[in-house]
Parts: sequence; C-alpha cells; structure tokens
Amino acid sequence: MKLPDIDLDQLKEQKKRNFLDRLDFIDKYAEWIKKKNNKKWSSEQKKIIDHPT
Repeated sequence: MKLPDIDLDQLKEQKKRNFLDRLDFIDKYAEWIKKKNNKKWSSEQKKIIDHPT
C-alpha cells in the first residue's frame, strides 16, 4: 500500500491557521456573550445543548 505524499510544511501552516481561527472564534464568542443578557445567552446555549446530533 502506497502512502500519500504529505508536505509537512504545508501541514504545519494549516495547523497554525486552524489554531488562529479557533482563537478568533473564541474572541468573537466572548464578545457576543458580553453583549447579551443572561436570559438571551442561556436560551441560545439551551438550543445548542438540546440540539439532536
């Protein structure tokens, strides 16, 4: 079985971009939470938790 060619530099760059994207999401989500009142935030969290997967 032949393994696929993997460019490790490209893989490292993709990992770095994914990490930065996650940090950006966390920052945006934290800002959203700060702007919403607790009742609105709670109801949105409930939708996520109760959502069937």
